Amino acid sequence: MQHTPKLCHHLGSEQGYVTLNGREHYLGHWPRGQRKAPPAVRSEYDLLIGRWLANGRRLPDETTPAAPAPVTVNQVILAFVP
Repeated sequence: MQHTPKLCHHLGSEQGYVTLNGREHYLGHWPRGQRKAPPAVRSEYDLLIGRWLANGRRLPDETTPAAPAPVTVNQVILAFVP
């Protein structure tokens, strides 16, 4: 069974963050010394985790970019001919 990634506190930048699919997502200001996440950070975490879970544990914007169309010899020649 997979677990839900936890909300973390990055002390250096004083921000809340969560790691999804190997990438950190920063969620807003979390003051140093405050043990519990501020409501705004918790809300952002809940929204992000909800989107992540609803999309099969991937964020909707994490799609594989399409390969660029191949360049033909004619396109190269036309680029240099006045």
